[in-house]
Amino acid sequence: MIISDIDYSLNIELSEKLGTLSLASGELVYCSANERDIKDAIISKLNLGQMELDQIAKTKDEIPLKKKLSLIFPELIFMNNLNVEENLNLFFEARNLKINNNHLKQKLSEFNISPSKPMNSLSLVEKIDFLICRTFLANLKIIVLDSTILQLNEYDQDRIMAELIMHCREHGASLIVTKYSERLINSFPGRVHQAIAIQNEAESKVYA
Repeated sequence: MIISDIDYSLNIELSEKLGTLSLASGELVYCSANERDIKDAIISKLNLGQMELDQIAKTKDEIPLKKKLSLIFPELIFMNNLNVEENLNLFFEARNLKINNNHLKQKLSEFNISPSKPMNSLSLVEKIDFLICRTFLANLKIIVLDSTILQLNEYDQDRIMAELIMHCREHGASLIVTKYSERLINSFPGRVHQAIAIQNEAESKVYA
């Protein structure tokens, strides 16, 4: 099968060291290259940040990559005195997106997140669930999940992975999971990139 540029949901030159990060539309990829390098490259390459994202202008012909990308990186959450619902409304207003408040509250209820809870009081699992909920509501097509998930218990790890994979399959979204985890990789239904190399590197450190 020949994949053309238009078939890629992501095809971005990260750096000379990392090369090009590419995946086809709707593809699931477990990428176990150095996570910090990947995250830093994506953020710097796309100039991602709270203010930059808020200032993205709409284009008539295509949606910029920044507006299709969802980074499930809890450290990027803009923590302030707003509550969850206010933060979500601000997120959508900044992108000129409309959202039904009833749909918003229904989705928050599914993730067991109170709309009135202050952003700066969210637990780690609530931060991740908030980012996933926001991703689903905005129908973002490229999702990048970092290793923060490994700080959660196995139940929440499996729940989050299942929710993201099901969403991607139902909505044609693409998923990149970073950082090596043998347990999660064993049940991952998509492509695994460089897992063996990273595993060997980790084992060599253990026996050194």
